Amino acid sequence: ESGLWRNFSPQMASNMLWAYGKVGIAHMRLFDTFAEYIALNIGSFDNQNIANSAWAYATTQLPSQSVFDTLTRRACGRLNTFRLDELCGIMWAYVRAKPETVAFSQIFEESVQLLVPRVATLDAQSVANVIWV
Repeated sequence: ESGLWRNFSPQMASNMLWAYGKVGIAHMRLFDTFAEYIALNIGSFDNQNIANSAWAYATTQLPSQSVFDTLTRRACGRLNTFRLDELCGIMWAYVRAKPETVAFSQIFEESVQLLVPRVATLDAQSVANVIWV
């Protein structure tokens, strides 16, 4: 309610969301507030901010359609700049958040196209994320 969140950098915002997800706190008002933040500041989000935010919303089972739509617009067309762990993490988040539609989404199709030629270079966590998908 203080509006302090408006002064956060994208890294601060995505790290806060990630931290709440990591400890399993699904604070609806906080995530709703940061949905607005993401919509207003998506142009400043880097790959890690996108991946962390998607992971946090999916992990807390608060998958906001507007957040995922906004993250998708920012990520698509630049997924080739994501590190492998970011790419695998974002795929996991989208499947967890929107299992009924993700297989037909642009972000999923782009991710698969980028991962297939690089599959031999995936670390154990990335392999686990992809297998889970």
